Amino acid sequence: MKIRHTIMALPGYHPGKKIPGALKLSSNENPLGPSPKALEAYCQVAHELHRYPDGAGTDLVRALARVHSLDPTNFILGNGSDEILNFAAGLVLEPGFRVVTAKETFSQYRFASLIFGGVIDEIVLTPEGKYDLVQIGQRVRETKAPLVFFCNPNNPTGTWYTHDEVLQFLGTLPESTLVVLDEAYGEYAEDPKFPRSRELIEKFSNLLVTRTFSKIYGIAALRVGYGFGNPSLIENVKRLKSPFNINSPALTAATVALDDEDFVRRSLETNRAGKSRLMGLFDQLKFPYFQTQGNFLCVHTGALGIAGSTAYTFLAERGLTIRDLASFGLPEHIRITIGTNEDNDLVEKLFRELVASLGTRV
Repeated sequence: MKIRHTIMALPGYHPGKKIPGALKLSSNENPLGPSPKALEAYCQVAHELHRYPDGAGTDLVRALARVHSLDPTNFILGNGSDEILNFAAGLVLEPGFRVVTAKETFSQYRFASLIFGGVIDEIVLTPEGKYDLVQIGQRVRETKAPLVFFCNPNNPTGTWYTHDEVLQFLGTLPESTLVVLDEAYGEYAEDPKFPRSRELIEKFSNLLVTRTFSKIYGIAALRVGYGFGNPSLIENVKRLKSPFNINSPALTAATVALDDEDFVRRSLETNRAGKSRLMGLFDQLKFPYFQTQGNFLCVHTGALGIAGSTAYTFLAERGLTIRDLASFGLPEHIRITIGTNEDNDLVEKLFRELVASLGTRV
């Protein structure tokens, strides 16, 4: 059997590692666990596992339309937002077509592009850890690339662009280019100038915004994501969707999670307090980091002569897993999920020990 060369050349995914007994702060999961309302709803529908799910996800789509003040025709559901990325690539790519994105960003953009034979064109982040929108726009126009992946806030740096900046960028691109704006961490963004995606999709018919229930809603295991855009675009994207791509308990849990405002509030408060504490810690320890609008911090351990892999090993051996960013092209950086106050007690203790191991008193 002859396997497609493109498939054989696909890079493997490097997930955040989980070590039994260790505190896991490597995958940007919600440290409070799942939405309590979502968990209760999930358990209540277990007796219906013999039934096929609603392939259209009608209740969830209606709930999303209400939350975003849009019409149900603006939405498509995915088995995690990763599946929406695959849909986007499958919609516009032919073998050899170009895809433009950043180099140090979410690896699934590369995966989605390569499985459809796309040629990935990755632009290095700016020194501030942000997408280089000027260079990306120029490359798109030069190559007539039909697809752009744009992560905002960016994973793994947490950096972001404002509404006006994104609006200006989109205006420089050809209407024939599909732009996927990945807002997986959008619910955590508290900058009042963060993009107003509803307005953007109404202005740009070539824009597909993606979000997920894996982060602030705490149901990563259920794999529920969604995209929204112009109805005609969504109608075409749906051509790639399998009939029952999301299971019934997941649909139910996600629908209820949208209304769990108390849980979202507590999640934001926990993140806000934890971010402030960790930034203060890393300031004191002289570790530079990128400003973030996500639920994680990207820390430059290399500034103190520590490779990301070295930091990972040191911390893992003492009961804490973080993300070594070598697979993102940032071997001197680590990414750490912002945890609870108790979680951050351990983070502070172990990072102080890491610095002390260098012979430096802090």
